[in-house]
Amino acid sequence: MSINNYCMVSTNMQYVLDLKAVSVSLYKYLCDEIIGSEKVVRYKRLYCKLHDDILDYSDSEFISSGRKAEGLDLPGSDVDMMFLFKTWEVYEVMPNNKEEVIILDTDNALPCFALLKVDDDVSFLFPPTITSQGNIIASNDFLDSICSKEERDDAFYEIHGPSVSHSLISDVDFVTCLKCHAWPNVAKKWLLRYRPSGWPSHDIISKVVTEGVLLVPIGSKSSSSAGNPLEWRFSFSLSEKLLVYSLSHCQLLCYSLLKIFLKEILNKNNILNDKLCSYYMKTVLFWVLEEDKKLDWIPENLLQCFLLCIQRLHYWILCEYIPNHFIPEHNMLDGKLSQEAVSYLSLFLDNINKPGRWKIILSAPSLLNFRHKPINISRKLHRLTEFDAAVRPLQTFSTHIQLSN
Repeated sequence: MSINNYCMVSTNMQYVLDLKAVSVSLYKYLCDEIIGSEKVVRYKRLYCKLHDDILDYSDSEFISSGRKAEGLDLPGSDVDMMFLFKTWEVYEVMPNNKEEVIILDTDNALPCFALLKVDDDVSFLFPPTITSQGNIIASNDFLDSICSKEERDDAFYEIHGPSVSHSLISDVDFVTCLKCHAWPNVAKKWLLRYRPSGWPSHDIISKVVTEGVLLVPIGSKSSSSAGNPLEWRFSFSLSEKLLVYSLSHCQLLCYSLLKIFLKEILNKNNILNDKLCSYYMKTVLFWVLEEDKKLDWIPENLLQCFLLCIQRLHYWILCEYIPNHFIPEHNMLDGKLSQEAVSYLSLFLDNINKPGRWKIILSAPSLLNFRHKPINISRKLHRLTEFDAAVRPLQTFSTHIQLSN
């Protein structure tokens, strides 16, 4: 072996050793200071489930969604609440034992979107839009019926996408939705496709199917910047929650790092701010988990797994295509980035995978104490019981929701 090759091998070995050593310390820090132990995460999830059960009524239901429901109470994270209207049920095929139902039509909508049809005798919140495809419940009309123009003018309510926020309930976004009780045909390939890693298991897939899917009032934006006013978007929130619950703790911490990277690194860059969304980070993790059978998800490989996800994200940016995990035909990046943003973002992500550049994640404000004292860090969670440390931050939003009712 030449001296140059020997030096290169030696440098690579040192890089791997450094990465593993920092990974172990970072894993411990995230458990102690940011995310909590496996037990703490379970307490957080249980709290959200009990909260949802209390707010389950005959005609409506609140469903905790997003990071808090997943057990990730990251700094500055908002609360997402799905508000499900149970009065109207959606089916792809008309059931024999039901009369007034909404029929799902995916043939006349773009991938990951659908039209909702009703018969002439079905009563709804507002009259349907008459089209050549039938009587359509327009997503725009649905949002208008939930939050009137007068309410929005009073500055109490604000609509952004499918979400409705209230000025008196801070940091909580309500997403109104309807439920399709059967797994839609357009997503059947997700159930059957080959998964080299074996994740998720057949048991988890079976549970996902029984949950069905949600539909939220927002249309595709390919034809209009305001969105198609008739279409509804599939939401796989129920499925995603089950998938996140099936993750090992190391996988969950990798997911947390991806979210920290987006919020505290990318979004702090003036050019990259708001170019990507949190949902992309969840999507890239799901695809890597499903396709890479060689990854060993243990604490000493935490940063290696994180960098592999960044590498996959970089590839997607170069291709200008981020495939939805359940319906890959839907490009979630379609038309959202300029060529200048694509070039800058791809260069930024490519640099992170070069030796030593991974340390940029340690510049995140959430990891400030880790940078100063990566080993033998103080344990704030020990000042409270694990249960109190898990649920106390969640009690504020719980009180807000109950007061709103």
